[in-house]
Amino acid sequence: MLRLMLVVAGLALPCFAQSATVRVSHDQMGGTVMPGETIRITANIAWEGAAQWAGLKGEFLAVGDAGAASNVGSPIHPSVTVTLGFPDGGSVKGFDVASTPAYFTGGIVPPLPWSLSATGSNEFLWYDWTAPSVSSPTTISFDFVAHPIAPNVRLYPTSASPAFIEAPTTYIGTSILVVPAPAGLALLGVGAIGARRRARHASGI
Repeated sequence: MLRLMLVVAGLALPCFAQSATVRVSHDQMGGTVMPGETIRITANIAWEGAAQWAGLKGEFLAVGDAGAASNVGSPIHPSVTVTLGFPDGGSVKGFDVASTPAYFTGGIVPPLPWSLSATGSNEFLWYDWTAPSVSSPTTISFDFVAHPIAPNVRLYPTSASPAFIEAPTTYIGTSILVVPAPAGLALLGVGAIGARRRARHASGI
């Protein structure tokens, strides 16, 4: 009877569902840039119902790999297996991180962003993106695309979990509008070049 009561009590314990969100954003308040202008692309992660982030694998994609990515960085603790990826056009590809569960480290969890509160959110990757040349206003979107073998954020449900679970994940992207240099500026540049040439001819150069 006591065993049955314990089993029933165990079934009555609350069960917290795991979920995660990966959000990509940029620091351009106006949402518009001109060719050659550089902005910062940032990725944040948040989750619920788990003690520790286990890992994530995929790519940070600028649509069509437009633009140029550089200065890829992260605050992720060096005790974690980290592959930040490599620039490919305006994208960062090959991102892959994984942490060891607290189960194997005596309850020790790496510093943020690996252990967060249920409502926490933390930056885990950034890179600089330089806008490409365009002939007309062009919207460039940025998204995190998970690898097919790991389509969701991986989490350790508790500090006593030896294995991760995949949590249903929401991926939220962003976009930027790239506009050509104003026609007036372009004409001004052409006029300046013509003026320099006339000055050279007048001086006999």
